[in-house]
Amino acid sequence: MSAGRCRISKLLWCVVPPTIVLCSGCGVSGTPGGGGTGPIKGEKTVVTLVASSNGNDQFSQLSLFLNSLTLTSESGAPVSVLPAPQYIEFIHLNGAAEPVATVSVPQDIYTSAAVTVGSADAGCVFWDPSESASGVVDSDILYGYTPDSQVSVAMANPLKVERSSMGILLNLAVSASAKYANCVDLSLPPGDAITPTFDLSSFQIGSQVGNPAVGAMTGLDGIVASLDTADQSFAVTASDGYGVETLNSGEDISSRGLAWRAIVNSATTWEGISGISELAVGVPVDIDAQLQADGTLLASRVAVANRDPSSLTVVNGPILEVASFEPGIEVLQRQEEGYLIQSIDPPQNPGGGGAFDYSSADFETSGQATNLQSLPFTARFDSGSAVAGQAVSITLNATSLAYDGPAATTVTLIPQTLDGTVAGVATQGAFTEYTVTLPSYDLFPTLAFTDSFQTSPLQNPRTVVVYADANTRTLNTTPVAVGSVQRFTGLVFNADVTLRMDCLQIADGVPE
Repeated sequence: MSAGRCRISKLLWCVVPPTIVLCSGCGVSGTPGGGGTGPIKGEKTVVTLVASSNGNDQFSQLSLFLNSLTLTSESGAPVSVLPAPQYIEFIHLNGAAEPVATVSVPQDIYTSAAVTVGSADAGCVFWDPSESASGVVDSDILYGYTPDSQVSVAMANPLKVERSSMGILLNLAVSASAKYANCVDLSLPPGDAITPTFDLSSFQIGSQVGNPAVGAMTGLDGIVASLDTADQSFAVTASDGYGVETLNSGEDISSRGLAWRAIVNSATTWEGISGISELAVGVPVDIDAQLQADGTLLASRVAVANRDPSSLTVVNGPILEVASFEPGIEVLQRQEEGYLIQSIDPPQNPGGGGAFDYSSADFETSGQATNLQSLPFTARFDSGSAVAGQAVSITLNATSLAYDGPAATTVTLIPQTLDGTVAGVATQGAFTEYTVTLPSYDLFPTLAFTDSFQTSPLQNPRTVVVYADANTRTLNTTPVAVGSVQRFTGLVFNADVTLRMDCLQIADGVPE
């Protein structure tokens, strides 16, 4: 095992040829529903593995090389559920979910599970004036290989594989998986600071519409890998990033992100283009979809921010700084995919900050929110209102890094999850208004020093006003009341120098 810490201050690039990765077991046939009377020996079930996470706002990025997932039946027979290692970034899955793989699993009752993890990277952003001129430090806990003894997976109940199709949810408990103190206190040795902690459960696909893990998956970002217009479908390589894993044997393996197959129909809503005939290989897409029994995704929304696939790179992450005098926007690269890939030695994604010239960029807002015009405030996102801490997706068409950063083609505000304490509840028209206090380690108060460079500095970076209406998904089991801790997911705007969220989802909070 090798362990260490790396603090990244500059963005390094290397040019790599585009690669298409097809998903293992994607499109395996199966009949929805069916069965349910008990496992039938000799029969197999189409199983789709789905990844998710829950956490507070301490970590800005947490990536794991998921090497294996093995189920063991009550008779002691092991079964692999992961056809190939996958590199997954889990912070963007806080309160969300995405498919990992679809495989055939023998019907049986599985009583235990084991996960092995290779390289791991947990990153946080904190303020320490003794460490840098600005006071903001981007720190990482890096592992070359995570010992199996530090990985745990819990199952509340045995997994009964008995239907023709089903799903398995692999959820990462972020707060239990990385020690925040080891990220912010640079004098502490990494030690066992990364201890990936999962829980595993099963679900019936399509049975609980509204739960992002088993129903409507939203904000699935990636790049089109192949097209089948006759079949009205396309393959997508996810933007989870490029990872290289060195095994104990010394062998290197790599992953260019997860892979999905999306199907469209007459009910699919298109943004940026009018239909699948205008898609092209290499174009970035943002998808909302319903998981199907065979592991495919039935897309309800497909958004294309940039129709030019030439030398295209997509970078997703929170804004670190917006400087009007350059003009430049710096982003913590949580996810990235495309022509320009950040390079460390050995290559490791994501992480670090990237600065981009936004002077000619189109500023846009994700179409996941359809009620922007009815909000009790003006939902504006542009270079004048953009603020450090907001989550964005940036596309650029560049083959090299310019002196002051490559020119961004598009900058899109995307949903993000905030964990905070409810300080007030009110009603404003059709909306319930929650005043939420953010912890001091949240990115908005941590990066508030950059307000001096911005047109509209925040008045109180630890307060966000959340607006929920009838369209907000409510997954919380504890009531949203004053003093309760909740996770709110939505688009965060800087409106009247106040953070205001158009809330898409409410889930139980994670202790601060």
